Amino acid sequence: MIAVVALVVFLLNAGAHVATFIDGLPISERQAWPILVAVLVLFLAMLGTIMAGVCYELARMKRVSEEALCEYRDAIMAHPPRFCGSVPIWTVLLIGALALYVVGTVVAEGYNDHVAGIRQDWEGDDRERYIRTLTAQEVVRFESRELRMTSAMFGFFAFVCFTYFTYRHAAPRPPTRFFETGPPDR
Repeated sequence: MIAVVALVVFLLNAGAHVATFIDGLPISERQAWPILVAVLVLFLAMLGTIMAGVCYELARMKRVSEEALCEYRDAIMAHPPRFCGSVPIWTVLLIGALALYVVGTVVAEGYNDHVAGIRQDWEGDDRERYIRTLTAQEVVRFESRELRMTSAMFGFFAFVCFTYFTYRHAAPRPPTRFFETGPPDR
């Protein structure tokens, strides 16, 4: 269910990102804040799930005997886990492409700012002072540009959350009584 929510949030975020390229459609970060907050909530849920899983595994490993840990290490070395668990390669490639797109978007916007002479290191009221010098149409373009960079980064995080919540149960794991049943089939 969380994976479906992450996919919906990703699609909404992608829609907001695409809307920034349409000149006649004014959209800013203030209008898209619920989507961005939803991405942050999903990302924090993913981090919390990862941390809970690590803590559970550490607690479980503390209860295991020294011989069983050696057997477990040998079994892992004999059957190393697959790259990214059971995540399909197309998903890994899509995440890589999204990461490259985010980097490209940030670099392109930084270059445009440099060409236009816009400073990004706003100090105090510099940003507000700069916005007051713009016309209404330029303010809309400026806010859309800010949302474009933010939504590209948040879209990346939303898709990573979708991938994590979709495939975390499908990843091969040793059974609870691993040391009695032998190494897992991978």
